[in-house]
Amino acid sequence: MKQNKAFTLIELLVVIAIIALLMSIIVPGLKKAREKARKTICQSHLKSWGAIYEMYLTENKGHYPVSCQDGQWQPYGGGTWFLVMKSYYQDPKILECPSSISSPDPLPNYGNSRWRWKAKWWESQFPLSFGTIENRSIEGSFGQNWWLTSTQSTDNAYPDANKYKNKSAIRSPSSVPVIGDCGAFLSRPTENAKPPQEDGDYAWVSGDEMRRICTNRHNTGGVNWIFADGSMEHIGLKRLWQIRWHKNWVSRTPDNWPEWMKSFPD
Repeated sequence: MKQNKAFTLIELLVVIAIIALLMSIIVPGLKKAREKARKTICQSHLKSWGAIYEMYLTENKGHYPVSCQDGQWQPYGGGTWFLVMKSYYQDPKILECPSSISSPDPLPNYGNSRWRWKAKWWESQFPLSFGTIENRSIEGSFGQNWWLTSTQSTDNAYPDANKYKNKSAIRSPSSVPVIGDCGAFLSRPTENAKPPQEDGDYAWVSGDEMRRICTNRHNTGGVNWIFADGSMEHIGLKRLWQIRWHKNWVSRTPDNWPEWMKSFPD
């Protein structure tokens, strides 16, 4: 009589070991491929914003959008760039990087990489008339370089003399960032800003606003930004202090990198 030949325990263990080995090889590759796809989508959205900025500049004699921090609130829907340029885009998804993490409500001090703009809060703080805003709450994960806004700054910590209010004032457009990965919808980097002690620390602290940008969102040690000439660059986090964020920027290297940044290339 024929007997069915069954797997021995050793054979089963060998098969399990082979499957585990294959999974250890395949899964990291899938994760890398997924993150690469997210990074590509992020860059595609930012390229769209590069084109939107160019259209806006063309129609406004080279002047950059107004700033929500500089007092001219009511005529501009709060002065936030994504409202000022609302007529130039239809899909709000281009405000988002797919690698960012959705913000909980209320926002924590750190750990999120998307911002949530609420018209109700802005209306409670300032006497604004927003008219017909379709989305009373808007979420995104890109931020503008505040130093490229056309309104007058009266804040001594952020001198008006440092601003590029018009594109014609930029001598080297390929070296000045406009919009990119950011944990807030704007950032005003200063030379003396310190790197965040933890990845994802987006606390809104004046003078330390580089932390809004310095985040390992793509697991590459870098962030995506569009420059004034329309070019795209994936900037290494340690290079952020070498980029010309405003007109009188002096490049420097922070004294001490936090542990989470030490392994990133210089």
